[in-house]
Amino acid sequence: MRNINLLIIIMMISMHTYAQHTLKGKISNNDGKGIVGATINIENGLHSTVSDTAGYFEFQKLTKQKQNIQITAVGYQTLKQLILLTDSTVHFKLNTDNLHLNEVVVSATRYGVSKKEAPVIVQVLGPKLFRLHNL
Repeated sequence: MRNINLLIIIMMISMHTYAQHTLKGKISNNDGKGIVGATINIENGLHSTVSDTAGYFEFQKLTKQKQNIQITAVGYQTLKQLILLTDSTVHFKLNTDNLHLNEVVVSATRYGVSKKEAPVIVQVLGPKLFRLHNL
């Protein structure tokens, strides 16, 4: 009886281990260059990781074969896709998104100050200026 219980436990552990999947991939831009720091979320944020300096990422111990994946990166459009874990390596390309980039305020004061409350003249460099000068 004890041997049968042990056999059942071993079979359950091996079935659980067999059902786990690994997902590896690369996030790149339209030029094929890896995107550093892209956030990859699976199943509404239950599993997440960040791409490395070459744009590569890896998930281990995924239990479902179908996964909803969401990839976000600053300056790029968000990508949402349903993937099947039949291939262990996937490649995603993100399109640039210049519409959602906001202006940046560079301040030389010691503390953050809003533009209206600034005691000195504040110059705001917006997207139009950069497009005008091809920056």
